[in-house]
Amino acid sequence: MPVQDIIFRFLGDSRNLQAAARRAERQLTRTQRAYKKVADTIGVLRSTARFLGPALAGRELIQGVKLAEALGSQYAATAQIIEDTGGAANVTTEQVKKLAREMSLATGIPKETLLRAQNILLTFKEIRNVVGEGNQIFDRATRLTADMAAVFGGSAADAAKQLGKALNDPITGVSALTRVGVTFTQQQKEQIRTLVETGQILEAQKLI
Repeated sequence: MPVQDIIFRFLGDSRNLQAAARRAERQLTRTQRAYKKVADTIGVLRSTARFLGPALAGRELIQGVKLAEALGSQYAATAQIIEDTGGAANVTTEQVKKLAREMSLATGIPKETLLRAQNILLTFKEIRNVVGEGNQIFDRATRLTADMAAVFGGSAADAAKQLGKALNDPITGVSALTRVGVTFTQQQKEQIRTLVETGQILEAQKLI
């Protein structure tokens, strides 16, 4: 190959290398600028977090304290009602709390809401857990209050009042539940009446 061709090719390659180097330098500059924008954004976010952090933490702390106070109030009420009714429901405070916790996890309903409904049910002395399959009327009633509130609207506490009255006095209670939307056949109503009149209140409650 002639020497001049080698020189020209070398010069051409050199120019290509220089152009490539300039392109690489421009790309590096753009990349550096992009990284700087990201860094600036992160810096702003960090500053904002440092500024708002205490306020957010304080708000969460206040909410946590309020929730703890509400739960503590309901726990105390549970223990007091159980004592006042002589433990008529055949449940302990811990059992009530455990049921509320399990239902809260399953349904997403706040524990405080469920405990409030349970405490209303506890005031009705005919609502109790009894040994035997399907005889845990208090537990069943607690679950039903959540279902009634979801279906018919209103709060679980309102549903607990309605259901509590019905279970405590099934004959009168059936009519009351019918007025709020719960349906009973005529045969069921007559069966409930017969069971109550023959002293089988538990069996009547299981039909509600």
